[in-house]
Amino acid sequence: MDAKEKFKAQKISLQCPHCNKDIEIGTSAVFENDHTITCPVCQTKIHLENSEALNKLRKQLNGLKKWTGS
Repeated sequence: MDAKEKFKAQKISLQCPHCNKDIEIGTSAVFENDHTITCPVCQTKIHLENSEALNKLRKQLNGLKKWTGS
């Protein structure tokens, strides 16, 4: 099972870099080919490569690996 499958039902909270509103995205958006989402508040396109969302997802993955001992 790959990371996309493990986290498909999870959500990540991040802040829009344009309007500074907190938004939630599904982790599956991180694994999409275009790596962009649209802020539901201001409609700004947010590029996820090397972004806050990816950093949060990596932290969650590392925590899960430590928790499960894998």
